[in-house]
Amino acid sequence: AGSASFEGWESLAHWMRWEPQVNPTFPPHTTMGQGRQPGLLHLAFRRSTGSLEDVLLTDAPGEWFEKWAVQRADSEAAGGRWIIKHADIFLFVVDSESLTGPDRGRARGLIVQLARRLRDERGQRPVCVLWTKTDVSVGADLKANLTQDLATHLPEARSFEVSVQHRPEDDIAQ
Repeated sequence: AGSASFEGWESLAHWMRWEPQVNPTFPPHTTMGQGRQPGLLHLAFRRSTGSLEDVLLTDAPGEWFEKWAVQRADSEAAGGRWIIKHADIFLFVVDSESLTGPDRGRARGLIVQLARRLRDERGQRPVCVLWTKTDVSVGADLKANLTQDLATHLPEARSFEVSVQHRPEDDIAQ
């Protein structure tokens, strides 16, 4: 990806800079129509043997995948299809905050629909389920039911939880 990914990184980094007395924030949602272009985020890791391992992450509009989940051939899902075709691994992000508001039923339904579509198209490629904003409390029954749905459709997936909020119980003993 080389320099073609600089713009994608800068777009994200702008929102996440540490400044005195100001906490970093999440970048705005990448949408299809607000002028923020999807980016390829390129990382290169040097192995102990000296060889490089290139990793490309996509910063793509969620609407691509929403369209793809509902109707695979939708013309507005072309970017999502491209990513699905070329990806080696999938990071399935579940936004905990989306499961707490008035649209939580729609959010849950879309997550399940997306999991079904990914199940049918991922082949043998690995999937990680990433629960974000876990400092936001999701109803226990809703989370349990959604966790079961994800396990049904993506049974080999490993799950992780992340939050930007510090919890002392998460500190690793030195």
